[in-house]
Amino acid sequence: MSDMNNWADKMERDLAHANERARDAEHKAQALQAELDALKAAHARLDAMPHDRTWTKDKPTPGKWWVSLAPEKRMGNEFLYAFGAGTFCASVYKTFDNDGTEILMARRENRHPSSRLTDAIFDGALWMRNEDPADPFAEQPRDNSRDSDLP
Repeated sequence: MSDMNNWADKMERDLAHANERARDAEHKAQALQAELDALKAAHARLDAMPHDRTWTKDKPTPGKWWVSLAPEKRMGNEFLYAFGAGTFCASVYKTFDNDGTEILMARRENRHPSSRLTDAIFDGALWMRNEDPADPFAEQPRDNSRDSDLP
């Protein structure tokens, strides 16, 4: 009978563990869906924006950005010394905290450390999307207008 009880206890523990993993998977699936929805919304906002490369106070979404720290945040800041300048190009990316909370981080391109976007160093910062320029040597679409041959 003792073997049967041990087996039943083990099965209960295994079931509880499996249920916990299923809850974790559901939580991660919901977080991924929320991230996808946010990315779609950000993409729609980006498509609607004029691409005039202006600075904004809005916190960035994942991707490559120029960031210009507020002047009062530049002097005597250890984080800034790691970044090396008051205005720099940074990669913004999502990750998860130890408790599973989604957080946005920024890291200067090819340097460490990373910092949370909620850190005080970014209070008052301005952001500008760092878009790759068009290839100037790329073949231009042909102009089939009859006016193109006019002097």
